[in-house]
Amino acid sequence: MADHLSQTVRDLGQGDKGGALRETWQGVFGEVRFQKRLCKLLLKSRFLKAKFKRCPIAAEIVAQWEGPEDLFARIDSCHSSRANTFDLFRDIVPINGKGILDLGCGEAGLSCKYAGSGAEWVVGCDRNYEGWPLENAKGYVRYKGHWGKVLLVQGDGARLPFKAHSFDLIISNDVFDHIIELSEALQECYRVLKPGGQVVITFIPWYHPSGFHLMDYICIPYANLLFNEKVLLDVLLDLAAENPRIADSIPGLKGNPPPTSFDEMGLVLSRVTVIKFRKILQGTKFRVAYLELTGFDQKTKNPVLRAVLDSLTKIPLINELFTSHIDCILEKPTAPSSTLPSTPRGLRPGQRETS
Repeated sequence: MADHLSQTVRDLGQGDKGGALRETWQGVFGEVRFQKRLCKLLLKSRFLKAKFKRCPIAAEIVAQWEGPEDLFARIDSCHSSRANTFDLFRDIVPINGKGILDLGCGEAGLSCKYAGSGAEWVVGCDRNYEGWPLENAKGYVRYKGHWGKVLLVQGDGARLPFKAHSFDLIISNDVFDHIIELSEALQECYRVLKPGGQVVITFIPWYHPSGFHLMDYICIPYANLLFNEKVLLDVLLDLAAENPRIADSIPGLKGNPPPTSFDEMGLVLSRVTVIKFRKILQGTKFRVAYLELTGFDQKTKNPVLRAVLDSLTKIPLINELFTSHIDCILEKPTAPSSTLPSTPRGLRPGQRETS
């Protein structure tokens, strides 16, 4: 066991994709069948359901949609109820009068929010993936009255279909955890950004408690570290067999033969860790104007607990497990040397100046 733990630390230090802790667990507890039984046992835990079940099963929400109006109302609700890059950075990265690329726009909820908050124009770019076709986003833009100001384009983040120096600002909200070719994507951002332009990024790292993006179905925090991908996929297939609505909400589960990986299921994950992201940034031409690991302290009012949780984000390796999301601002230099105005009065994103 000591050898497994030593290897885990070495792998983490090398920016491991997420297998180190899982391999340690497997080395200690052995075969897949045992893990599968344990995973299902944990799923029955009332404590886990009470603490970590974030919302009703997505399939049950999907089943309630009766038409486009219901879909658009859901998009409104989603983007008004959760933090995003606009809320985090609007005080330190102005968008007024700027041409913006919303990289990974999804249903265009944030694209419309930027358009209605002072942006000159917005281009939303995303893959046309099964379950969220581009037509849904186009319908939402028309529904919000921004057609003509918001343009939607299908494209890959690692091969952007735009000319060089096209945008003043690129914003990417909860997308970098889904881009496999992150280095190439950042190179493309650099190419299409105007000199002096900025890239604003926020996303959850792989070692986040819900970094495997299936917490709405498998409500076990850090499940991607405790169980391998085959175990989680087998459990999900069993759950879908018991509740067909799950398969309705994840069309990739209906494949014949069944999917053998998250990728085959349509769940694309970059598995990027804090260490790996820092290393990727070092290989770009961008100047890192801001990089912050935000902890889970934002969700508690207890000052002592807040201090402890915040401190955990500052400890190497430990911070992999206690980082809620990575917030980053990158700048493309206007000349060989360039400076970006610092956060006013040392404020963190989301904070307000007080008089």
